[in-house]
Amino acid sequence: MGLASYAAIMKRLEQRKPYENDINSYSKVAKELNLVFKQLLTDNDYQNSNWDDADQHLQQLLKGFGVAVSKESKAFEPQGYHRILNKLARLKPMLKKQLILTVTDAIQVDNKIDRNEYAYLRVLCEYLDCPIPLN
Repeated sequence: MGLASYAAIMKRLEQRKPYENDINSYSKVAKELNLVFKQLLTDNDYQNSNWDDADQHLQQLLKGFGVAVSKESKAFEPQGYHRILNKLARLKPMLKKQLILTVTDAIQVDNKIDRNEYAYLRVLCEYLDCPIPLN
């Protein structure tokens, strides 16, 4: 997962200022959540899951955050990924916790976590300054 590697390096190299305004609502990061989950769900195998496909799963996940699925289709590029994760890092702690738990559940939909999914989860937790869930 080259994007995750790039984002991890950028996080280390770029000086971050303490956040002036924390984000207290998922609606303020709806676009970012759409892009993160669209990217995350594309590689899942839905044959042995409760979901028909990634689109149905995406819709249900975003509904849990009170966010609608965006019809916008944007190419996922490293600098954009870095900006998205920096914005998500401004979420209040309890919102971060729910995001990480949802990502963890989403990558386990096919009852496995492969190396790329684990790297993705590690980078997300690193950006959010949160521990990686153990189960």
